[in-house]
Amino acid sequence: EPEAIYGDNGWIVSKAEIKIEAEDIGSGFKGYKYEVIDLRTNRKVKESMNVIDKEEKIKIETDGEYSIKVTLIDHAGNDEKIETIEIKKDEEAPDISRIIIDQNTVSANSFKVSVTAGDEMSGIARYEYYINGEEKPKVVSEKGIEEITGLKAKDDQKIYVKVIDKAGNVRQSNTAYATTKG
Repeated sequence: EPEAIYGDNGWIVSKAEIKIEAEDIGSGFKGYKYEVIDLRTNRKVKESMNVIDKEEKIKIETDGEYSIKVTLIDHAGNDEKIETIEIKKDEEAPDISRIIIDQNTVSANSFKVSVTAGDEMSGIARYEYYINGEEKPKVVSEKGIEEITGLKAKDDQKIYVKVIDKAGNVRQSNTAYATTKG
């Protein structure tokens, strides 16, 4: 199990270090060799050419989805056991390029707002729409466009959106403003 901070859905949201622990009854566990395969491109991105001391850790620093194949080596030089570990790593919050209130939809008690956001690694899980500094979101949605209803007439409205990716990383938008009609 990697030493890391886990977010949502099994995604690692920090640097990941993997310590290999094993036993060998015969000559004893000496170390290991490994290779790291990027599952999106199916290409080898890292490997050890020599036996790694059993106290050293495998470090995964770049976001991605990886398969790590580990071959254990005993003191006699025998390949003992092959283990495969799969990890998903996403430290980056979603990107938000804009938030817009469609002024043509502003009424006495509602308006439509759209958010343009993306997350290349784990994907976007949800949008949380906050109105006028409320602690709880007015709307939680899987869509980047929503109609916000139940607003006061002739009132200044401030809205911001939190975009959460499937790993649990959060980014907050700038604030957008509208005045409801009366």
